[in-house]
Amino acid sequence: MRTPRTVRALGWLLLACGVFLAGLMSYLWIVLAPAMAHPGDLTGGTTFTGTAEQARTILTVFAAVIVFGLGSIGYGLWMIVTGRRSIAMMIGVLVLAAALIAIAWRAMAILPG
Repeated sequence: MRTPRTVRALGWLLLACGVFLAGLMSYLWIVLAPAMAHPGDLTGGTTFTGTAEQARTILTVFAAVIVFGLGSIGYGLWMIVTGRRSIAMMIGVLVLAAALIAIAWRAMAILPG
């Protein structure tokens, strides 16, 4: 059995990881989405040389990582506030992780190299 202090510390770690994931992917989305929306065109000083399907696939992976990061933030806040773990929230984050893995697996089949 974990003490509330240990659970809160793990909650802070989960919160930090979630903020990092969601923040970094959101930044990449903001920077790369304009060029990916118009493959082959010069947008913002850069050109995305892939296809429209590849752009959608990459942005879908970004979105999945952002949603997983938000789930981690939510569960981390729950742990910090309550000092307890929640099986339901843990299952929810694991489902998000499984969805992220499935989306990434599909992306590997679509993207070259």
